[in-house]
Amino acid sequence: MSELISLNEAAAVGIERLRQPTWSDLRDYVLIDIVDGKPGPLFRLYSPFNAAAGLPNPCLLSWEDVKIGVDERCFLPSWPEEDD
Repeated sequence: MSELISLNEAAAVGIERLRQPTWSDLRDYVLIDIVDGKPGPLFRLYSPFNAAAGLPNPCLLSWEDVKIGVDERCFLPSWPEEDD
C-alpha cells in the first residue's frame, strides 16, 4: 500500500487522480486540476454510485464543499488499472 499524501503533495508531483483508502468501492476517485503545481479549487468525483443517486458522473465539487485541507494527508494515488 502507498503512503497517504495531501493534495499539495500530489499536485507538486503531478498526481491528478486520487482516492481515499476508506472508500469501499475501488472505482471511486477524484480527479484534481493542477494549476502552477498546486491543486485547483475544483475537483471531479467519479463514482458508480453517482448515477444511482441521480447525480452526474462526475460530480464537480470544491474542496471547501467537502472541508478537506490541502495539507491533510488522506489520499492515495489512484491508477486507472485499479478500476478493472
